[in-house]
Amino acid sequence: MYTSSEAHDSNGEDKDEGFHRAHDISRGRVLFPFSANESGDAGAVSPDGSIYVLITCGENNQHPIRLYDVARKSGHAVAETRLEPSASQVATFEATTATFSSEGRLLAVARSDNAVHMYDIRALTKGPLATFKHEELDAVGSAGYGAVHACWVEGRDRRRVGIVSGGNDGCVRVWDPLIASSDKSQGKVLARTEFDVAYFAMGDMWTGEKPLVLGHCGGGLYVYDHLDGDGLPIY
Repeated sequence: MYTSSEAHDSNGEDKDEGFHRAHDISRGRVLFPFSANESGDAGAVSPDGSIYVLITCGENNQHPIRLYDVARKSGHAVAETRLEPSASQVATFEATTATFSSEGRLLAVARSDNAVHMYDIRALTKGPLATFKHEELDAVGSAGYGAVHACWVEGRDRRRVGIVSGGNDGCVRVWDPLIASSDKSQGKVLARTEFDVAYFAMGDMWTGEKPLVLGHCGGGLYVYDHLDGDGLPIY
């Protein structure tokens, strides 16, 4: 089990500190600490359990992203870079979700500036391969929470993959990593609400699960059952 703390500096010096550790829960002890010391933002484990990615928030709203070879029980990063600065009107942001694709090569990072960045962990220091941006929703009392969640979806033959994210535009959208992020087909709306997306979960239709469950910040919860003739969700 991997844990991170999100402590905020009480002295007002903008020097948040955090503690990040690997635990052996069967023996109830700490295996090793990770080298990062900033406040924790998000983390993810690769599907085979060999790599742990940790995203933190440090001074001046810098967000280091580090890869750790946890298969070797090492707390020292094998690769490190920083998340791209926010391109929205709000300069500060945080990483809300980090998630690996099924083969463990690609990493999607959802951010509170309403964007999702995709990385190839084999070339982490080269920056994101693609950036997918939700539309800005007219502010109603607050700036919203941005892209609060992201997950990977696969076709039945597992040859095609996509990233699904929920954002401040009230939409759950799907993005295709195989085509240009500027392509007009990017960001197809799977579901739309009148409030910010709070959380969503994708089900496996091939095993009889509901395709999509969506909760929004207005307190609504929707279960999407199937697609109509135009490919739009019906709930």
